[in-house]
Amino acid sequence: MNSYQLISKLRKVRDDTYLTTAAQALYHELVAICNDMKWKDVFFVRSNILCGNLDMSDNTLRKSRECLSNAGLIHFRSSKDKRIGCYYSFMKSISDDLLSSATSSATSSAISFATSSAKNEDDKNTSSAISSANIEDETQIPPIIDNINIKQEESLAHTHESTPPEKPKRSRKKEGDAKPLVYPFTSIAFMSAWTELVKTPK
Repeated sequence: MNSYQLISKLRKVRDDTYLTTAAQALYHELVAICNDMKWKDVFFVRSNILCGNLDMSDNTLRKSRECLSNAGLIHFRSSKDKRIGCYYSFMKSISDDLLSSATSSATSSAISFATSSAKNEDDKNTSSAISSANIEDETQIPPIIDNINIKQEESLAHTHESTPPEKPKRSRKKEGDAKPLVYPFTSIAFMSAWTELVKTPK
């Protein structure tokens, strides 16, 4: 069967069987994955990949998978190996013979994927180590001395040294306190009133 026939089968089943939106999205995703795997009779997909691609929880994935299986659209069997996930088939129920052959191919592909991922990780670590070594070598190079900046700093320092120190500001209050006070009147009544007035805070 091809993808057109599988989608047509889904539309026919949908006429008299209720299928949720999540179940239909899962079916379309499985058809696309089977197409990528060259239409194998039994193919495998990890559940976390399906959940990530379809933006659904693992519980919703299980319910949708069960719904499609009850409608006769897919056949599936879970695997204990988390690298493989779950086996799927559109054509026939998954027998032990099909499962053993699919398991061997799935395990080999999972191992090759893990090996290539580890190799890529080693390559990344090597390249990062080389780049960090280059950065350390660059940091050991002495900085280039800029003659223009040195001359500007020297001229500023010379200007600062030649500037005379500023004179302290005069305080008129202190000068006024130092001068003797000239009274406008010298009578006893005025002087007694002036003495009382000076004692007040304002």
